[in-house]
Amino acid sequence: MILERFFPDLYIQSIYDLPLAELKEMGIRGLVFDIDNTVAPFDVADPDEKLIDFFAQMQDMGFRLCILSNNNKERVHRFNKPLKALAIHKAGKPNPRKMKQALKRLGLVPQEAAMVGDQGRSVLHHDSAHLRP
Repeated sequence: MILERFFPDLYIQSIYDLPLAELKEMGIRGLVFDIDNTVAPFDVADPDEKLIDFFAQMQDMGFRLCILSNNNKERVHRFNKPLKALAIHKAGKPNPRKMKQALKRLGLVPQEAAMVGDQGRSVLHHDSAHLRP
């Protein structure tokens, strides 16, 4: 069914519940995160140490990481600075244009990436059909 592409493959309570080893086994090499209500509440300007450590852990595991947000440049770059991920602001989500740009900059194809967002808690979208070239 065509609507299936708009539903997540996995629902999780928190980004800390991401099954990182399983994702690697599935061929996922990159993770793209929203900020607000996904990695932090919308009113938190800076990431906490737990999040900074988690991003470092994912990077140590070989994941390529990106923050993709509809927020402005100042908000996104300030939040991302200690995370050391690729950061893209004013993403215009759900339009896939900036997601495609993120994947290109990460050196990945859609089948190698997953989007983590906040629709219905933290949500993992893997191999999103609408991103296929």
